[in-house]
This record gives sequence, C-alpha cells and structure tokens, in this order.
Amino acid sequence: MCDARAVSARTVAIAQPSWLRLYGVALLMLAALLAVDVISAAGGLRTALEVTVALGGFGAMARWARRNRAALDLQDWCECASAKTVLRVIPSHRPFTATAPDPAAPPRRRYEDVEEEEGDPRLAPSFRR
Repeated sequence: MCDARAVSARTVAIAQPSWLRLYGVALLMLAALLAVDVISAAGGLRTALEVTVALGGFGAMARWARRNRAALDLQDWCECASAKTVLRVIPSHRPFTATAPDPAAPPRRRYEDVEEEEGDPRLAPSFRR
C-alpha cells in the first residue's frame, strides 16, 4: 500500500504464517510418494496409493492455507493500511414481517399444563404435580 518495506508492528504481533509446517507437509507427502514408489509393485494398488497420498497431501496443504489465511493476508500490510483501506457497508432493507398474534385464536397451553391434565405415568413422582 504505502511502503512495501515498512511492516506494521500490529501485523507482526498478530500472527506469522507457519511456513515450517507447510514445508513439513510437503516433505512428508513427497516421502510417502517415494515410499509407495519403492515398496509397491506396479499395478492398480500402487496407483491407488499414489492418488491417496497425493490427495491427502494437497488436502493438508489446503488446510494449512485455510488456518493461516489471516496471517497471509496481514503479511503485506503496512502501518497506514487501516487509514487507506475503504470498507463498504451495504445495509439490508428487509421488510418487517412479524405479525401480531390473532386475538380470536385459543391460547396455547404450556407443556406443564398438558402433563398435569394427562397425568403422564412415565414421569417420576417427584416431577408430578
């Protein structure tokens, strides 16, 4: 935004992306792919294992990106970013749809009133009134 070299103190205090974890996930995926390549014979099982390991690795990388999205966003912010960032608020103009209760309708009975009237035998004696 302002000066690419100036890093906000707030940005550093909030979070830094955990790059070491991403590298660990990538190395683990590559090691697993190498192990599948060396251990298993060619065929359908090997292909299935390779696909499973690759999808698992890319899923773990996507999870890392999701967990670090705020840190990745704040990584390039400078001190004056909050003064230069424009936030647009769009108000919602929904019509009020709540209706008043119908005075002619019979009143709703409470759950306790129904239990008292029916004398539910499943209730313990301490809960009966």
